[in-house]
Amino acid sequence: MGYSRTIFFTVFCLIPLLIQCNLPTDAGGETINERTVVVYLNEGRNLAPDTDITIGSTLNDSVIYTGLTNKKGEFVVPKLNSGLYAVFFEKQKNGKDTLVAFQNSVFISPDKHSLENDTLRNPGVIGGVIQFPEYDNTPENLRRITVHILGTIRNSNVGADGSFLLTNVAPGSQYNIKINPNRAGYTTQFLNDIVLPLDKNERILDTIYLKLDSIAPVEIKGLSYDSLNGVVQISWNPALERISYYEIFRYSINKSTDQLEHVKSYSRDTVFSDTLFSLTENEIKMDLDDTSVVKLEYRVEAVNERGERSIFYFNKEDTISVRSPWPYRSTFTSSLIDSATGQSISRPTVNRTAGFTYTIENEKHPFKKVRLLSAMDTVAIDFDSAVTVFSDTLYLNRSRPGEEYIIVEVYDSLGNRRIFCGHTTSITTSDLNYFIADFVSEPKNLIIGEPIGASGEIGYETLMLHDHDTLSVTLYLDDKQIGYKDISLNAVSPARRIPFTFDPSETESAIISSPGTYELKLIVKNSLSVFETDTSDNVQVIEIEVTDLDLKISRVVCDPQFPFDGDRIRCGAWIRNDGTSDFENNFHSKVKFEINRNEIPSGYFYNELKSGDSVLVWSSDFGGEAMIWRAKNSPFTISASLILNDDVPNRDTATTSKSLKVDVSDFNLKLENFDANLSSDMTAMHYSALVRSEGLFSKDHPNFAVDSFPLSFYIEDELDTMILISLDELLQEQRLEISVSKEICICDFDLNTINFRAVLNPDTALKEITYDDNSKNAVLLRRAFDINGNFDRLDQEGNIDGWIDTVVNGVASLRHNRNGLRTAYSRTVSIVSYGGGHAVWKHPIDITPTKTYKVSGWVLRDNIDQDSSEWPPVSIGFYGTGHILAIPETGSHDWTYFCGLITPDGLVGRYYISCNLGFDRIGSNENNASGRVSFDDIRVEYYE
Repeated sequence: MGYSRTIFFTVFCLIPLLIQCNLPTDAGGETINERTVVVYLNEGRNLAPDTDITIGSTLNDSVIYTGLTNKKGEFVVPKLNSGLYAVFFEKQKNGKDTLVAFQNSVFISPDKHSLENDTLRNPGVIGGVIQFPEYDNTPENLRRITVHILGTIRNSNVGADGSFLLTNVAPGSQYNIKINPNRAGYTTQFLNDIVLPLDKNERILDTIYLKLDSIAPVEIKGLSYDSLNGVVQISWNPALERISYYEIFRYSINKSTDQLEHVKSYSRDTVFSDTLFSLTENEIKMDLDDTSVVKLEYRVEAVNERGERSIFYFNKEDTISVRSPWPYRSTFTSSLIDSATGQSISRPTVNRTAGFTYTIENEKHPFKKVRLLSAMDTVAIDFDSAVTVFSDTLYLNRSRPGEEYIIVEVYDSLGNRRIFCGHTTSITTSDLNYFIADFVSEPKNLIIGEPIGASGEIGYETLMLHDHDTLSVTLYLDDKQIGYKDISLNAVSPARRIPFTFDPSETESAIISSPGTYELKLIVKNSLSVFETDTSDNVQVIEIEVTDLDLKISRVVCDPQFPFDGDRIRCGAWIRNDGTSDFENNFHSKVKFEINRNEIPSGYFYNELKSGDSVLVWSSDFGGEAMIWRAKNSPFTISASLILNDDVPNRDTATTSKSLKVDVSDFNLKLENFDANLSSDMTAMHYSALVRSEGLFSKDHPNFAVDSFPLSFYIEDELDTMILISLDELLQEQRLEISVSKEICICDFDLNTINFRAVLNPDTALKEITYDDNSKNAVLLRRAFDINGNFDRLDQEGNIDGWIDTVVNGVASLRHNRNGLRTAYSRTVSIVSYGGGHAVWKHPIDITPTKTYKVSGWVLRDNIDQDSSEWPPVSIGFYGTGHILAIPETGSHDWTYFCGLITPDGLVGRYYISCNLGFDRIGSNENNASGRVSFDDIRVEYYE
């Protein structure tokens, strides 16, 4: 009522003011008329068309009016009942961003309003946390709270931690927030004049604590049932304020109608005893003979002096189950024994007699009659007088398994029948039988020096379930116990197999040191006090063969040993048997090969392997080109693993794998030096070369199958000569010097430069990593003397430059003219003698004695004749030395090329090259010649 009075007073005071004032306008623009307002975008300049407008009451959650601004952002205020309203503006900008504005406590009536022009702004949020008192502050209660902005449809759910968040809140506006706890004992709270600052987009309120308007609930701290006396004990925590008394409520749940029965009790203490059952008739609250279980629910309410009551919340822990104490005052015991052995059993066995012995005792209530009912028997026993104790035995013999119930009815001294659960006994006749379904040694194939284990399955034949059975499994080696374990079984399904394992690590004492045949025995027993239908299948014996087999990979090999890049690789492994037992191959043994962890086809071996023998196993060719491994430039690793069939025991598995790192061959032949020189007499070529080998190689490589390889020598790309180099010699020495000589006719080469080339291993019969360094070149350069040998160059006097004409003997004429060999304008020299004589054209030349020179040119002869045949009629050579090139033919001959080698001696002081008709040598007879001879293109050359 305080809140309502405040609102009323506020409205009453505002009405006169609102009637007297004019409608205000926003800075963004003026109102169009007295009932029109304008809404602007957040810039304050642009209008906001199609803006949603919601008008609601500031006193409740109701929305009274909704509408839109027109295309000009204008809105006509509706004529509502006079009162205060909240107006909410909202617009989506660009289809995604939301702009909002809000005005609270706006007066609207049919005649006037106080709604102002407004500007839309980016929205913000207002959040906070709400908390109940500790005893009510649970996630379930917190989620029930709702938070609402009065006059709008804006609300927020509350999370399990009490947090809430109101979105699309207009900055700068005042909001009234309503908090509804939605829980008994708590009233609605209001938060008035909450403002989100203009410069912020978020405001988190201080924690809001809800207060209980009534007395706090009473918490029951203890609830128990005395089953022997039929009394429920209740205790609770005292109330937090002063009270007059506590009121206790008990609800008895009727199972048939599911209705509640209400009983009241009063107490000033915080404990209470509720007697439910009593043997005195006038105290009975519940039927003593009703032995069913009843579920009761209790609650406690506190009442103060004003008569106000505490609120009540149901707690599932405030319930308890009770039943009549009559069964608890009696004792009933029973047991099963095997009739033949007198042994106590838990279940009878089919076709075997068992005795059901029972005892009934009730000291407070004597009984006079007992009746037993079973599936096949009904026994009634009457006593002459009432007794407090009775024992008897019922004998059972069933032909099929199954569960049955023996019901014992006890009649008291008044003849009333008392049946309780303790007198209904379930007895299951068993057809239990365990048998050994599977039994093998572990490992299946044994080798000396390793422990022996075993594994298998125990079969379970029965139509009934047997819970919590334990099987004892005992393992023997030649009647010596080597293992024992208990197998715990819980609710094993019928016809199920029960696995067992004796790991070799559990039987380390059972190590066999010599090969041979041994017996392994297994015995199974159950721990239940139940006889099996058949015990003959609880023992099984197997024979095991123990060998001494030790296969290992002794070495991994690669073919070729040092492969080249691109070579096909074949892998191999030597398998050796170091055991004392022979290996009998079962055609499933193989060697798994990998190169750089890439598997290639395995290798198989099919023969027996005697003790101490070895066998080489190669990788197979299966798979074609796709499975072929080819070497690359880098080293690689071959891994080999021996794979034996499961039934092959091997003593040392650590040696069944081995690897080999293979280096790729970098073998190379290299021609380091090569020279080509003419002999001093220019009649032979002398070749010299230096050959080197380097890098890894293996003689088993197919590229090293040859014994020798060639070294070839070429002149102007034509083979001149070749020699064979011994591969063994080169590999041993690694460096060989080679010298070869070959006759040559230098006159066959009219070249300024003669090119020579030596090529090592030209047919690549030997594989190398490169052939780029297998050849080298050499050259001979032709050097010519400048002797004006074409006679075209003249001196200042018009004579042929450098040439001297000389008549040595007789009569001769020496001429030069323009009838040259090459063109009509080239010059030649000639010697003419018709009476016989000796004349020369000569040119000084700086030659070295004893060095050979090539002399060549052209000669034209006309009617040549001579006096003596000792010397040729025409010649060219070194004047006065006798070293000439003879042109012996007489007669007439057209231009003829001549070439030859001359090696002068040192008999003269100065040397001339001379063209001769006739001949005269110091210390020899003259030889005159006649006729006409012409010379052209005379050359004197040498090579270096």
